[in-house]
Amino acid sequence: MQSCNNRVVKENVGVRERKRIQTRRRVEAAAIGLALRDGLDQVTVDAISEQADVSPRTFFNYFDSKDDAVLGVSPPEVGDETLTRHLARYAGADLVESLVGLLISVLGPSINEPAMHASRLEVIRQHPQLMERLIGRMARMSEQLTAAAATLIAHDGASRDVEPVTEGVAETLLMTCAGGIRAATKLWASTSTDLSLDELEQRAVSLVREAIEKIS
Repeated sequence: MQSCNNRVVKENVGVRERKRIQTRRRVEAAAIGLALRDGLDQVTVDAISEQADVSPRTFFNYFDSKDDAVLGVSPPEVGDETLTRHLARYAGADLVESLVGLLISVLGPSINEPAMHASRLEVIRQHPQLMERLIGRMARMSEQLTAAAATLIAHDGASRDVEPVTEGVAETLLMTCAGGIRAATKLWASTSTDLSLDELEQRAVSLVREAIEKIS
């Protein structure tokens, strides 16, 4: 009987989670669609809620603002599991690639559905201040990101027998990479070229490397 009850509980939790994901997707799709149709400045939380068939109160259960709904971002966490996945993905990459990749994966727009992703990138192109908002989130989680950066730097240094860096150096490197992402986004927004998030990441890496080379 206990096993049966546990199974029912798990099934109920699974159903609730699927409903939450579906609701979240509807809100994101509504926010993106309205931003493309009317312009971001004209979009309101009430309009998004009506389009997604949810109440404003439900909207705020998922997102803090209309910008966050467009971007599909929730308050990020940079824990051990995130770092483990990141190190596996960027095995063999240099430190700049790893740090830029970390920032984009944590702060960048979600990439769950190709059509939604393409539309979201178009909104960001039209309103590059959205990427500024993403980067601005670092101020609210700088401690986590700096600790993560220090871990990545230590991991890179261990492979090359380099001494660990101070927290200040880790934060400086992190902000340098954030600046590369901001600059790459502005360049992209000023052209008609279509870029994937991977291509945007590569452009940011190139800018950071060039900047470091100029002052070396």
